[in-house]
Amino acid sequence: MNDDELLTYFREIFWHAFHVPKLTSPVFQDLFNKLEHINSILSGPLYSVYENGNCDYIFHDKKRFPFVNSTKDFYDWMQSLLDQYTEKILHTKSYNENMNADKNLLIYQTHVKNELIEIATYIQMTRMS
Repeated sequence: MNDDELLTYFREIFWHAFHVPKLTSPVFQDLFNKLEHINSILSGPLYSVYENGNCDYIFHDKKRFPFVNSTKDFYDWMQSLLDQYTEKILHTKSYNENMNADKNLLIYQTHVKNELIEIATYIQMTRMS
């Protein structure tokens, strides 16, 4: 896949990760709301890639992101946030079909977020080399 195709693919799957899912169980609706702050942080740089084809601002804004000096720093930061997000979902017990469906939907979104992080990191790596 060339870089243009990769960016097109990124844009095709982006909303799978960040649309507000229709959850049917109060437990997972509440969990989703509690995780919104992490989701919001993750979505910023990834939405920039969606809109602009890059998230260069992360590397230039030392006031807000003093810890991001390389693509490895970027990847590690984003992955750490996603790991926290995923851990909360995985540790929430589901007791019925609706809860299982909600949990599976949120887990699916984390997989897509992970893929977006991988692609964003690659895009930034090729831009910075």
